[in-house]
Amino acid sequence: MKGRYQRAAVVVLGIAVVALVLAALVRPREPVYHGKRLSQWLDEYNQAGAWNKTGPVSEAIRAMGTNTLPFLLAHIKHRESTIKYKLAPLFWKHQFLKLPSYLRYPYHDTSILALYDLGSNATPILPELSKLFEEHSTADGRLSLLGIGTNSIPTLIKLCQSAKAEVRIEAAITMATMKANPPPSFEWSWGADPVNHRSIFLIMTSIPDNSFPEIVKMLRHPDPAVRRASADVIGCFGPSKQPFLKLITRSAMPSLIEALKDPNEYNSIAVLFIDRKETGNVVKKDWKGISFKTQDL
Repeated sequence: MKGRYQRAAVVVLGIAVVALVLAALVRPREPVYHGKRLSQWLDEYNQAGAWNKTGPVSEAIRAMGTNTLPFLLAHIKHRESTIKYKLAPLFWKHQFLKLPSYLRYPYHDTSILALYDLGSNATPILPELSKLFEEHSTADGRLSLLGIGTNSIPTLIKLCQSAKAEVRIEAAITMATMKANPPPSFEWSWGADPVNHRSIFLIMTSIPDNSFPEIVKMLRHPDPAVRRASADVIGCFGPSKQPFLKLITRSAMPSLIEALKDPNEYNSIAVLFIDRKETGNVVKKDWKGISFKTQDL
């Protein structure tokens, strides 16, 4: 009986080894520069620890060029097992536990940084990033398009036409962030991974305050889809009591009131969200069959 189990274990192990070998053979080979694979160069970003030390990695990424794009896209789409994150408190509590792997996937944020270094050479990936933005993760899509920079603006304008409000909102915010901040338009830092304590590059998902005045300007954008998406953003924080956001809402009112003169203009819907205490006179207006009140400045 014992021998039978041992033979079965050997067979299972053999099948597993063969599967791993076949997977390695079938898997596309990463681009290589100066003897290092793309993933090794991406980890060099993590170990740089400062922006002024990323030059050699940027050079390597640009040298490998568009060959890197399928791999960068796969890294951006990658999702780690939830088990790793459930174990995170254990590592934070017991700092002496140090394992070779990262808690956070080490190639996600570095792949977005690689898109920034590729610049216009990253544009072939835009259709896939647009699909990611629309169908799976607006956060990953937003940061990736910020990485590519202004070459992604036509893609963002198309995303403003989405039937999903959250996609339109993120697309408008991404455009505004890009207009308000020099490239790369995202905020970044380096931190220590809680599992292996190694340096890791991190991109912040926060939205800079200076993006919101740009949203107000975009209410007069030539494209009606962008105007609508910008109004969606204003609508999100219109009722806010925060002084900064109330100021932004006030500054948006002239453009929104102007939009009410056009029965086909989408911007007017944002007025539904604006605190009526902000202004004086009330004017009744029908918009696509919806009766509502807005304040006239």
